[in-house]
Amino acid sequence: MLVKLESLELEKELKKLIAERDAAQTQVSHLTIQANKAYSRPDEYVQLQGQLSEAKIKAKGAQEQIEIIQEQLATMEIRAPLDGIVTTWEVRKNLLGRPVEIGQELVSIAALKGEWVLEVEVPDDDMGPVLAAKSKLDSEIRQGKRKPSETLSAYFVSATDPEHRYNGYVRRIGSKAETVESKHVVKVTVGFSDKVRQDFLSRNQALRPGAEVRARIDCGKARLAYVLFRDVIHVFYESVLFRWPFLRS
Repeated sequence: MLVKLESLELEKELKKLIAERDAAQTQVSHLTIQANKAYSRPDEYVQLQGQLSEAKIKAKGAQEQIEIIQEQLATMEIRAPLDGIVTTWEVRKNLLGRPVEIGQELVSIAALKGEWVLEVEVPDDDMGPVLAAKSKLDSEIRQGKRKPSETLSAYFVSATDPEHRYNGYVRRIGSKAETVESKHVVKVTVGFSDKVRQDFLSRNQALRPGAEVRARIDCGKARLAYVLFRDVIHVFYESVLFRWPFLRS
């Protein structure tokens, strides 16, 4: 169990219902004894049987409500879906006594076993070459020029060893841009083989979940002028062409 949420109202209601159930069950036991003794007295026996049925219904109703609240409290115990390590910083300090809402992210867990992947945040205005390369690859696969299993190649470098490249491949490209730290980015998932993983571990001993690396996606050949002056071209389109109608008015 990672986190246990608390609800004072539910816990108070649970204690109240337990007290009502226990009182009703005590009454059931007491009335059962009395009814057995009054079996030879029909009028008194019928009256006791009525009270006994009422007490049983009250005890059963309280127990059903107790089970419902217990289920609600059980859902407030958040358990890890897999084995791994907690990557959220100072969980207890940040969450203790803090109100939370349904669906709110509380704790991040990183799995240390299984396949590793990189989540690359590509600026939205840099996605043009990536999407063009992906479209070209898909077209060549449909034409039979490339194998269906082929993907865009990529590589990443770590901050501790920026001169060594670790080769990978694009597994998934996000369908829409997201806002991350006030920037519009498209998330691209990059995978790599176990051989690359072993190579990384031999050089770095460990890979911390959430560690920052630099990644590049191979989009094919482009004109040297575009590569060298791409940022200038983007500024030209954003600052001049995009604003041109406003400059004329």
